[in-house]
Amino acid sequence: MIKKTSTLIIIVTLLIIQNSTMVFAANTQNYIRHYAWSSDWGAKIFAFYIDYSASNYTNYPMKYIQNHYVSAFNQQPLNPEIGNGNCYLVGIDFTDSSSGTLIGTLDSSKFIKNPNGSIWNPNTLVYFDLYSSSIISYYSTSVKTINASVETIFHLDPSWIPSNWTDYTNLSFTF
Repeated sequence: MIKKTSTLIIIVTLLIIQNSTMVFAANTQNYIRHYAWSSDWGAKIFAFYIDYSASNYTNYPMKYIQNHYVSAFNQQPLNPEIGNGNCYLVGIDFTDSSSGTLIGTLDSSKFIKNPNGSIWNPNTLVYFDLYSSSIISYYSTSVKTINASVETIFHLDPSWIPSNWTDYTNLSFTF
């Protein structure tokens, strides 16, 4: 009787562990520098950061990525006369790293102003601070690496040469 009860407890415990949900958070920060020239100001460096983080979890055999936070900011803005440009979120693509298959995408319309707020240093220029609860899900019975690629556009006044750039910030999830 005790042996059957012990075996039953072990089986139930293993089933619970197998179907349990494990949640992890991942984040990355990308320091971006663009060089531009203006007849009024000469050559300048326009530098800023892109931050991206999200939660990933498994409920076997499904895998999920959600709670996306993305921001663009400049901790040392230039003089207002020179300008600091503008940065815009285009979207995020999620691809299977082994096959290159696109698993999902979030365009900028899926994001709202970060409802949790962020604490910024007083002189920080915040281009955007966004959040999306959208879920990217996929079926997989094995460990996979998913690459998230955040696409942003940085734009300067047309008097600067060049005045437009597209940037990518990448984060990998392995689970």
